[in-house]
Amino acid sequence: MPASNQEILEVLEILMIAAYATTIPNLLLWIWVFGKILKKKDLRKFFTMIVICILMILSLIANMILFQMNYNMFEREIDGKDVTTI
Repeated sequence: MPASNQEILEVLEILMIAAYATTIPNLLLWIWVFGKILKKKDLRKFFTMIVICILMILSLIANMILFQMNYNMFEREIDGKDVTTI
């Protein structure tokens, strides 16, 4: 028997919570590493690591936004609202 839209939405909500639970600790770790690097006196030696930290922080934030957008779009689709407008 195919799942109802409400069941699919519940599964997506659980997956979104799991995604946040795995993304937020990583985000905090990279922010902590970035802060530790910025406390160093010679930042020129750590330029590559600073760039990596910034890219990782941005990608984790973008990942969380993507999870939320996917959930919201599916929820709007279930409610019969137009998903092309905000």
